[in-house]
Amino acid sequence: MTKFIGKICIVLLQIFISIPTICFSQSSTIIAKSAQFRYLDNGSNQGTSWRGLSFNDTSWPLANASLGFGNVNTTTITAGRLTYYFRKTVSFNPASFTDFKMNIRRDDGIVVYINGTEVYRNNMPSGSIAYNTKASSACSDDGASMLSIVLSGNLFLNGNNIIAAEVHNNSTSSSDVTFELELIANGTSAVPCGIPDPNFFTATNQSISSAQVAWAAVSGASSYEVSYRILNSGQAFSGPLVSSSTSLSLTGLQTATTYEFIVRAICASGTGLFSSAGIFTTLSANTPLTAWPAEAWSQADNLTALMDANGLTELSGLFWNGVRNTLLVSHGDGRLRVLQHNTQTNSFSQMANLSIPGGPEGITQVNLNADEFYTIDENYYEIRKYSHTPGFTSATLVNSWNILSLPSIMTNTGNTGPEGIAFVPDSFLIAAGFISERTGQPYTSVNGMGGLLFIAHQNLGQIWVFDVNPNVSNNFSYVGRYFTNKSESCDLAFDRSTGLMYILHNIGLNSIELTDLSSAISGSSRKFNTRKEIELSNPSGNINVEGLAISNRYPDSMNVRVWLCRDIESTESSTYKKDCLRQFAPFDQPENQSNQASVIITTNDRFKYLDNGSNQGTNWRSISFNDASWAEGSAALGFENPHTTPLAGGHITYYFRKTVSIPNPSVFQDFTMNLKRDDGIVVYVNGIEVYRNNMPSGAIAYTTLASSTCSDDGSALLNFTLSPGNFVSGTNVIAAEVHNRSIGSSDLTFQLELIGNNAISPMAFNCNNCKEEEIGFEHSNEINRLRNAGMELSAHVDDHIMSLLITQHSGSLSVLVRGEDAGAYSAKLYSLSGQLLFEKEFSLNVDGSTFDIPVYESLYQRPGIYFLTVMNGNNLCRRKLFIN
Repeated sequence: MTKFIGKICIVLLQIFISIPTICFSQSSTIIAKSAQFRYLDNGSNQGTSWRGLSFNDTSWPLANASLGFGNVNTTTITAGRLTYYFRKTVSFNPASFTDFKMNIRRDDGIVVYINGTEVYRNNMPSGSIAYNTKASSACSDDGASMLSIVLSGNLFLNGNNIIAAEVHNNSTSSSDVTFELELIANGTSAVPCGIPDPNFFTATNQSISSAQVAWAAVSGASSYEVSYRILNSGQAFSGPLVSSSTSLSLTGLQTATTYEFIVRAICASGTGLFSSAGIFTTLSANTPLTAWPAEAWSQADNLTALMDANGLTELSGLFWNGVRNTLLVSHGDGRLRVLQHNTQTNSFSQMANLSIPGGPEGITQVNLNADEFYTIDENYYEIRKYSHTPGFTSATLVNSWNILSLPSIMTNTGNTGPEGIAFVPDSFLIAAGFISERTGQPYTSVNGMGGLLFIAHQNLGQIWVFDVNPNVSNNFSYVGRYFTNKSESCDLAFDRSTGLMYILHNIGLNSIELTDLSSAISGSSRKFNTRKEIELSNPSGNINVEGLAISNRYPDSMNVRVWLCRDIESTESSTYKKDCLRQFAPFDQPENQSNQASVIITTNDRFKYLDNGSNQGTNWRSISFNDASWAEGSAALGFENPHTTPLAGGHITYYFRKTVSIPNPSVFQDFTMNLKRDDGIVVYVNGIEVYRNNMPSGAIAYTTLASSTCSDDGSALLNFTLSPGNFVSGTNVIAAEVHNRSIGSSDLTFQLELIGNNAISPMAFNCNNCKEEEIGFEHSNEINRLRNAGMELSAHVDDHIMSLLITQHSGSLSVLVRGEDAGAYSAKLYSLSGQLLFEKEFSLNVDGSTFDIPVYESLYQRPGIYFLTVMNGNNLCRRKLFIN
């Protein structure tokens, strides 16, 4: 889809489908730097036909640029090859433009073709280029330099055009590869009807199979046409659906799937051009929209007058610090207010009102005891770190990180940019099994912050994640972007007592989405798994709710508070200005605990597959098998029957593999596998058969025929249950082979979903008579998530300070306890389910006391999560241990 500069029409980029030619005015980006390309990274000899328009590349993987390895890239591809192939199909009328500019980054050498004709060569030898041709030299700039060429419109066709490129290494042992390409056009043309503005696209009333999309009216339009498809699927857009109003209900959609939709207007003077896309996500079957679990907006405490009796404007971000009992309130026009909570009187007062530069839309703190805070600045697309004086009398900018400076795929979308920010400590990322969207692997911080910063983006509702060096400006890395249930996100609040992230969506009727930060692949992207979505209690009039904060469980387990603020413009009613910050208490806070299902493999997930009819023996079923040369596509896969990824017909056996990370299978009660198959199927987990349907008994070979023709054509949903013992902690491989009844079978289907059921929570056993306050990075009560083993944690409970330092030595864990009060103490070690594994009574002296847990070696043989408690009366200090 085209990114546009100035007032322009839009080009829709679609592979192998005929779509309307779309016109422009002013400069237009036909291929963005972050555009998706088909690519092939298996080292094969593709000859020359791959460069042309007629070549079928639907079996090639599809991913966002930049692509490569070694250097900083958006998509990582396989190392160890000489040649890498890339293709992109675009549709436009070259007569609408005066010329074209192509910008390229490459490492090492590159050759570019348009519709099969070479148009550019750099760092490659002269003469014909083969798949084993080496680049002329190693690329000294590591692909950082932008190379540019000007192209004539005569090189392009009116309609579909193929941009193809091959990047060559200087040797197969090269440590890096980079490919990125941008195509810009200049010209003018007239438009018969206006184009719907995607900034006003909304999606509401999402269910597991439907959604209502809406857009702003176009002047002179009598009706509209809407097309949609699964995001990043490579599928064609649906045939246009006609609406006589500015909304349309889409039905028959897949569960928990992200879609994109485009709209064009129909006027008396003719049909207009399709817009760029809006997106939405259907709900998961286990995440219905639930009612607001607190009082209505009008009944909640209005805190606005504490800051200004005349009312306020531009409130945009909130953050609650439970250690210092302060509520930070940021204004998008450059102010920060701080409210202090008095626990004795249970009341607030304004502590500070100061100016900070820029547009601080969101605000958070990392170290709750430190005199510093972080903002996300929408004006400059920057994460900013400020230090402040005690009492917030002044604040000083310390460091900043410009998001647009990274080779990520975020672009400047103006005032629909980054709006919310939250910090998540590494210990929670480990417990959640957080996966980097960029690498597909578990990820924790490496730049010194001890966690990651999550950024809510108003455009498309995505959450962007960055690993920041807190001490050096612009020293940070891009971890990934994650889709949510809505197409607009404006603030984040991370709860350090449950490990849940609260995502505020201010689109439609407004809602809060809860995720435990686990994610699943959706198309070629990742989407956070949603635990619950809560419909907001909206204020009257202006419902532009932009800020969210949530307390942890204080001062007791039932009294949880939520704060919401709304963004009021200076031109709006004073009634609204005097009612822009409300406190809701108590708030029925959901727990990240039992009876939760986690979708590990979605119905439209991507699988590696092999459809060449070869004999793969049995090794392909195991974890150690290298499937890098296999093609990859989104489910469902098959031919003739409904499918997302087409496979080649004419074979008996088709192979499929999916690698997933399950940090700790034992946190689930069991697993459900749902699948569709046509004709027969055998499924393996880590090389061991777990399911067989419509296949004969005995050994299965690549020539084994299915027992019968599948009468349901793969439409029937089959399911079975697996135990946690079927999986290992960490990497698991789900492998399946689908067999036809005959080599001449007319159809084939494969689709598989894996769900972990009834996740056991670290809240599984309760602590009676435990009192708590917020402490440091986390706090203790009812087995809340705490720091990793080997790191010191202090607990401040009723003026009693206690700390635990846990170290490992041969045969045991050594625990050093320090505390203010000498006396009798008890230590207990529990399993995740609450089973008591070790108990120790000891006396604490002024220098601290040490004891050993001699069961460490047996624990080491049982990876999982354990909890250590040390108590003196009602005073409690708890540690969460990760045994890997």
